[in-house]
Amino acid sequence: MKRRHLLQSTATVLLLGRAQIARGASILAVRVWPAAEYTRVTIEADTPLNTQAQFVANPPRLALDIEGIELNPALRELVGKVRSDDPYITGV
Repeated sequence: MKRRHLLQSTATVLLLGRAQIARGASILAVRVWPAAEYTRVTIEADTPLNTQAQFVANPPRLALDIEGIELNPALRELVGKVRSDDPYITGV
């Protein structure tokens, strides 16, 4: 059940707003750095990203909407980079 919750949370983070924009930002890389006191997720793009963060209650999670991008291989790899036992990811 934890893995399913993690995948749902990660999918929420990847909500992209509109699917088709004429020319949006391109995601170059996605990195995850787990540490003892925090977990950092960075998304590198070729132009500044227009984002909106919000907390969602059921199930509790942080959702990040990124406008004007399409799901590409760099962004798809995020799911595989997040460990299911990371307390800072599963605890959001």
